[in-house]
Amino acid sequence: MLYLVAFIAGGVGMALEIVGSRIMAPGFGSGVNVWSSLISVFLLGWALGSYIGGMFADRYPKAIGLMLIALFNTPAIGLINLFGRQLCLWISDRYIAGQLGPLLAAFILFLPSCILFGMVSPYAIRLLTESPDFAGRVAGRVYAVSTMGSLVGTLSAGFILIPMMPVSVILKLLALTMLLTAMLAAAHDALQRRAIKLKLPAATILLLICLLTSAPCKILYEKDSAYHHIIVEQVGSVRILRFGPTYQSAIDLADPDRAVFPYTDYFHLSFIFNQDIKRVLMVGLGGGTVPMRFWRDYQDVEIDVVEIDPDVKDVAVKFFGFKEDKRLKVFIDDGRLFLRRSNKRYDLIMMDAYTATRYGLSVPFHLATKEFFELVKERLTDNGILAYNLIGQLEGRNSRSSLSFIKTISSVFASVYIFPVEYRKRPWLYSERNIILIATKAETKLKPNDIVAKARLLAGKRVHIPLFVERAMDLYERKLDLSNLPIFTDDYAPTEWLRQ
Repeated sequence: MLYLVAFIAGGVGMALEIVGSRIMAPGFGSGVNVWSSLISVFLLGWALGSYIGGMFADRYPKAIGLMLIALFNTPAIGLINLFGRQLCLWISDRYIAGQLGPLLAAFILFLPSCILFGMVSPYAIRLLTESPDFAGRVAGRVYAVSTMGSLVGTLSAGFILIPMMPVSVILKLLALTMLLTAMLAAAHDALQRRAIKLKLPAATILLLICLLTSAPCKILYEKDSAYHHIIVEQVGSVRILRFGPTYQSAIDLADPDRAVFPYTDYFHLSFIFNQDIKRVLMVGLGGGTVPMRFWRDYQDVEIDVVEIDPDVKDVAVKFFGFKEDKRLKVFIDDGRLFLRRSNKRYDLIMMDAYTATRYGLSVPFHLATKEFFELVKERLTDNGILAYNLIGQLEGRNSRSSLSFIKTISSVFASVYIFPVEYRKRPWLYSERNIILIATKAETKLKPNDIVAKARLLAGKRVHIPLFVERAMDLYERKLDLSNLPIFTDDYAPTEWLRQ
C-alpha cells in the first residue's frame, strides 16, 4: 500500500508542475522563464523535502507521519487553486523583481507543496525497510514506483486533464487525490495497529478542502478550443476575455461605452486619414468590442469581421453582447485566407490578431510579412487605410521585432504613422505596450499639428471617442533606425525570436 502512496504522490507532483504553467501564464506568459522558475522550485522543494522527510522518518517511523504529509498537501494545493492566479497577476502588475517575478511567484505558490511531495519517498522507504540487508532494494523500488507515477502524472496532465477540464477543476481533483492518499496511509497504519483513530482529522481536512476549493470564483468560462485557451473572467463590473495569458477584450458592464483597454480608441484615428470610410474589415474578433463600437458610432459603415476560432465568436455573443446584423457580419476563417479568397475592397482594414508562443505573445508570422501587406494593399480602396495593433517596443534591446515589423509595412505602404498607446502619459518605451500603426495606401505627408487639427474637427461630430484629440497627440515623432533589420517575408519571418 505504501508503494501505491509513493506512486500517487509522484503522479500528483508532476501533474501539479504541468498545471502550474497554466496558473502562472496569465501573469507571466508561457515563456522559458516561467518553465525555468517552475522546474527550479520543484527541484528545490523535492530536495528539501527528501532531506526533511528522511530526518523525520528516522525520528518518527510511523505511518501516521506519512498520512500527515499527504493530508497537509491537500490544503496546500487548495490554496494554490484559491490564490494562484491572483498572486501571479499581482506580482506581474507591480513588476516585482523584474524578470524574477515568475520565480518569486513559483516560490510562494509551489514550494510548500513540493517539500511535502519530496518527503513521501524517504518516509515510505523508512517504513518499508525491515532489515538493512534489503534497504537498497526497497529504496530502488520506491523511487522506481514514484518515477513511474511522475511519468503517468505528466502524461495525464498534458494529454487528458488540461484538454478536458478547467485548471480549477484539475486542482480540486489533485487536492482530493492527496486526501485519498492520506486515507491510504491511514489504512496502512490501521492494518498495522488494527485501529483507526484518525477519522476526525480526516473529516476536518476534507471540510477545509471543500471550503477552499468551493470558494466563489470570478472565472465565468474556461475552455481549450482548437486555437486558444479561452477564459472569461469578471473583476467587479469589468468582464475580461483572455486567451491564456493574453488579454484580448474587456467591457465595463456598468459603463459599456468606456474603453477598458485604451488601445481600442486608437483605431478611430483612421478617420483622420480618410474621413469617408464606409466599408471596414477587422481581423480578430476577441470580445467584439471594437467592431461593436464602430457599428454603434458610424451608422453608415458596414463591417466584416474575420475570426479563425468559432468558439471565440460564441463567447463574444454569450458574454460580451456581440451580435450580427446586415451591417455587421462575422466570417470564420483565417484572416489571410479570407483576403485571398475575397474580391471585396475596404476603406479600412484593422488588424488585431495574436497568438501565444513559447516566447510569449506574438503576431502570427503569416500576418506580418511583406507578401501579406501586399495582399492587404490590394484589398484596400485608393484612399484605404490599414490600422494594425502591434504589441512591442520602439526602443531598447527588445525592439528589433517591432522595428522589423514597421520596416516591413513601410516597404509596402506609402506612409506609416506610429501611435504608441498613451505615449504622452507614459513616455518611456522600454517595456511592451500597444502600438497602433496607421498605414496609408496613398502617400500622405501630415505633420503632427495637421493630425491634431484634423482630430479636433472630427471630435464630437464624425468621431465620438471621448479622448480622441488626446489620442491623436500620441504620434511618435522620433526617427527610428531601421537599418540592419530584416524585412519579414513568407520565407523568413522570425517574429518570436527577434523579441528575445
